[in-house]
Amino acid sequence: MSSETPATDPEAQPNEPPASADEPSADDASPEEPDRETLLAELERQRAEADRLRESYVRARRSQYRRTALGFAVLGALATAGGVLFPETRTVLLALGGTGLFAALLTWFVTPERFVSADVGDAVYEALARNQERLCLVLGLSEERVYVPTGSIDERSESIGVRLYVPQREKWTLPGADALESLFVVTGDAATRGVSLEPTGETLFREFEAALGGPLASDPPELVGQVREAVVEQFEIAGALRTDLDLEGGRLTLDVTDGAYGSIARFDHPVVSTVAVALARGLNRPVTVELDDADGEAVATLRWDVERSADSDGTENGDETE
Repeated sequence: MSSETPATDPEAQPNEPPASADEPSADDASPEEPDRETLLAELERQRAEADRLRESYVRARRSQYRRTALGFAVLGALATAGGVLFPETRTVLLALGGTGLFAALLTWFVTPERFVSADVGDAVYEALARNQERLCLVLGLSEERVYVPTGSIDERSESIGVRLYVPQREKWTLPGADALESLFVVTGDAATRGVSLEPTGETLFREFEAALGGPLASDPPELVGQVREAVVEQFEIAGALRTDLDLEGGRLTLDVTDGAYGSIARFDHPVVSTVAVALARGLNRPVTVELDDADGEAVATLRWDVERSADSDGTENGDETE
């Protein structure tokens, strides 16, 4: 029996061969992943963009200083010209002109070359404060913070160092200066054991002391005024620093507004540390710091013994927050 091949319509045959089961369809095709050269090129582009933005920020800040300097120069020039045109007020106008020109030169040449945002500084300090707080927690230390001068106030030729002493016990006795040179204070007297750290304010205080026009004050009101000006005007780490000084009780209360490093209730806050170091050096007495953040507004209370000097053999802790 013969078999006939059925006729097929040429138009019914597909124009392309059928897709193999091993070949992915067009719908299943995934976009090509960028190769290593493309990723490196993109990384370089991002770096260049970051550098451009950083330089643009620096130029903007520098141009702000330059405009301020030009403003001073214009003011000085106008005042000087006014002194020539108006003889009756020549003395005052020439003085204003000289002041304006001097301020212009000073502003122009002391423009900083590098600007570090407050957020960067706060992030660095926050990590440092957390590490120190964890250290105190792991070692089972107390919540006392004592800034202790370790040098002699009579040796004006040498800088008086200050250490941040954190005792282990609530009832503590101040160790000697030699024991405070070590990180871990371990002596025969258990009441003196703890840790001794270099305070944040020690480095800031050196800059403050170098910029002083005269000697560091030993009178508490004058000393507080000096360090307040340094914190607000020189370092600009606080918008305002409100203080409440009790001379008879040996107490200073601090309240910071618009601080660059967040709440002053954190460990060894730069503002509190700088003020405590300045008091410890100027008064040559240990300064204890008590922090209160119960009402949502952090307040630091600094205390010192108005009778006993830092040269005494030991000072027991008996003060309480008022």
